Amino acid sequence: MTEHTEKLTDKKSGAVPVLIIDDLYENRYLLEVTLKSKGYQVITARNGQEAMEYLHNHPVRLIISDILMPKMDGFQLCREVKKDPDLKNIPFIFYTASYTSDKDRDFGLDLGADRYIIKPTESSEFLAEIDDVLAESNTTVNSEPLLGPENEGEYLKEYSERIFHKLEKKIRELEKKNQEYEKSQQNLQESEEKFRELFENISSGVAVLEMAGEGSDFIFVDINKASEQLDHVRREDVVGNSIFGIFPGIEEFDLISVLQRVNKTGTPEHIPLAAYKDEQTQVWRENYVYRLPSGELVVVYNDVTGKKRAEDALIESEFKYHEIFNNINEAVFLHEVMSDNSRGNFVEVNDVACHRLGYSREELLNRSVADINTATVRKDDPERVQALHNKKELSFDAEHVRKDGSVFPVHVNARMIELQGRHFILSIVRDMTEEYEARNREAIALRQIEQNLTQLAILNDEIRNPLAVIAGTVDLYDEKIATPVLEQVQIINDIIIRLDRGWLESEKIREYMRKYHDI
Repeated sequence: MTEHTEKLTDKKSGAVPVLIIDDLYENRYLLEVTLKSKGYQVITARNGQEAMEYLHNHPVRLIISDILMPKMDGFQLCREVKKDPDLKNIPFIFYTASYTSDKDRDFGLDLGADRYIIKPTESSEFLAEIDDVLAESNTTVNSEPLLGPENEGEYLKEYSERIFHKLEKKIRELEKKNQEYEKSQQNLQESEEKFRELFENISSGVAVLEMAGEGSDFIFVDINKASEQLDHVRREDVVGNSIFGIFPGIEEFDLISVLQRVNKTGTPEHIPLAAYKDEQTQVWRENYVYRLPSGELVVVYNDVTGKKRAEDALIESEFKYHEIFNNINEAVFLHEVMSDNSRGNFVEVNDVACHRLGYSREELLNRSVADINTATVRKDDPERVQALHNKKELSFDAEHVRKDGSVFPVHVNARMIELQGRHFILSIVRDMTEEYEARNREAIALRQIEQNLTQLAILNDEIRNPLAVIAGTVDLYDEKIATPVLEQVQIINDIIIRLDRGWLESEKIREYMRKYHDI
């Protein structure tokens, strides 16, 4: 019991000592603060027995008591106060949250209480009740309680009934709590069974560890079946042993520092793809570490070795693809064909395509086939797309337009391909500019050759005609004169015949063609 010696004064009634009885400190403190705020002097006791000891030695103006308390409850306290001639006129207020029925209230008032107030009550209302009780005590003489000392038998009967009902209520509450506890235990057991089932059947490896040596080591508490399979170990060989003994390469794996941090902070951490290696194995693992409320650490991990190798193979394949794709001498375009057969933007182009058209790769990927084709080529585009749907492959000549607006001829080899239900056209495009120029030069050279042959034929005729005249008239001369002349005519004729048959082998003609026609 605590006596507060602070002397506070009520403006209406002078110093007013109030005795508060409650077994709970919080309730006593709350009432004390409330009453002191209105100027009352406050004294507190923890039960009826302490209150009676104080009342026999000190005067009080008002008693405010809880009911359910050890040693002597509120009902018994009120009974004792009202039986005592020196105390029976002290105003008495029950303030309770335990005995709340109408019969409880009636019993309390029959014992002589001035008020029976149920917790909680607003402070203003509670203080108003106190003011009323004190005002009544100053103007009226307290009447005898209905259950006075002479009604001891009736009091005991009613008191026992109140206590019995309270105990019965408490027993029901305890039974309910016991049922709830049993249910919670059952739920806990079911939860543990579910956890164990999950623990044992989850595809991820799970290891439970506890710290040892102030964080310098970690001991296995448990592992699941997946851990046994992933790490090729047995639970009985792992549990109770150091992580360093089971996994000698763990220091290089960065797991120890993570375990130490999580153990210290309680914040879960994710360890991305990392390689574990020792003398016997090399694997890739992804880990997630968290701390249990019990302080144990849980490591959930997945073996991603196959995934990592596949990714490495894919990276190598993509590197080779890009090497081939960008080093091929022809322009390569890949674009999607939409459901309405219209062409979507380019989804991939190589360096040659960018260089020839004068665009950056980013610029080309924001354009479509229509942006690089001339209007004439675009006109036949729907028929080409349909033909590719039907035949899957198509070759055709076209004209492309560079970024600067210049036009150049191309030959397109296109193929329709299907990827994950979507249609794409892969086009390999050859720049025909040099080939067309070479064809033009060849055509010019052939026309020049035709002209030269014509001139040669004319020259041949012009030479042959005089020889025929000479050969016809030489017979008119003496044999000595005619013979040398005919020999000379025959030599000239043989030269003409050789020129006639082998002019293309003539070095002079070849030099002429190389010099003037680049052939």
